[in-house]
Order: sequence, then structure tokens, then C-alpha cells
Amino acid sequence: MPSWIHADAAAKRAVIEVEAGWNANNGTLNFNGYANGEIRIVIPVDWHILAKLHNADLTLAHSMVITKPFAKGQFPNEAGAQDAAIRRAYTSNPTGGIFNGSDEFDFTAAEKVIGDYYLFCGVTTHGVAGMWVHFAVRREAESPYIQILTTPAKPGRP
Repeated sequence: MPSWIHADAAAKRAVIEVEAGWNANNGTLNFNGYANGEIRIVIPVDWHILAKLHNADLTLAHSMVITKPFAKGQFPNEAGAQDAAIRRAYTSNPTGGIFNGSDEFDFTAAEKVIGDYYLFCGVTTHGVAGMWVHFAVRREAESPYIQILTTPAKPGRP
């Protein structure tokens, strides 16, 4: 488990700390340095998740929205609250983002949301430019973890 995921298995709770623009990868359009589906964050079903976004990028605003996966060539130009695939799984201003600050959202990964998603920056052109990673809710997961995809999964495919 990476240092930016803090899990309490007994309570079925986890905090995911995401740094937008963590480094220069993908022109700072990244989450904790990852972009273009390079990782998959996996959450166990029935866990309560607090997702914290900190924008380390001093030049651009960023946000987070958990969206459905998009087919290649079908990425939206921006993603707002209406694009969230899991209820309340988005930062407060998904299309405008935040500058040099923090935001958060929380949700329960209920049985009905088992599946594959994207953690997507909803700010105009960011997601389509690669600021997204895979996100999944899995019944078989016992605690949150990430998978580093040596060959990134193609858009629209888990």
C-alpha cells in the first residue's frame, strides 16, 4: 500500500491523499505523479472512503471526479458533478478546480458500485490530456491497494 493511502481494516475506512501536479510528469497533469491510466486504485466493497485532493501545481487548478471509464476518443472536454459515476464522488468545483489548496469528498463503496471507474480531473482539457488513473471497487479486495500497470490499460478497459 502506498504511503498516500491510510487504511483501517477493522473500521473499513480509508483516506486517500492525492497530490495534483505532484511532479512534472505529463506536464504536471497527474495525480501523485501518475497519469494516462498508469495505475489502478482498488477499494474494497463496503468501505468508507475519504478522498483528499491537494493541488501542488502552482500554475493550474485541478479537481477529482470518479467517472465511468471512457472509450478511446470519447473523453469529455470536462467532467462535472453530473458525470460522477458514484454519488458524491467529486470535489466541490469539478470543472473549475482549486488553485494551491485542498478539497475532499467522501463516499461508501457500496455493493451497487462494484466495478471499474476513472479518477479524472474534471477541469477543462485536463482529463482528455491524460490526467486520469483507473479506480475500481472490488468485492475480493481486503484492503485498498494500487496496481502499477506496466503497460497502461487502454481507455475504456479495466
